Amino acid sequence: MGFGNQITFRHFQLLLYLWLAIDLVKQKFKELFGGVPAPTIFVAYYELALLGVVADCFPGCKSSGCWFHSPQVSLVQHQTG
Repeated sequence: MGFGNQITFRHFQLLLYLWLAIDLVKQKFKELFGGVPAPTIFVAYYELALLGVVADCFPGCKSSGCWFHSPQVSLVQHQTG
């Protein structure tokens, strides 16, 4: 998805659905366990929007790209840059 600064409507929809899904999971945790776990780190593919949504939903959580995908991202940046 990595669009840089350009966000399409479809990209916005996916981010909204992701944010809503995380919110529903948080609500279910509150219902079942009385609270929401506070993750300390979130590791994902280098999708800045995804990492941003997780940072918004879990303040204080450190977001990072995974080491497995790091060479792939560098290769794509080299090919397109």
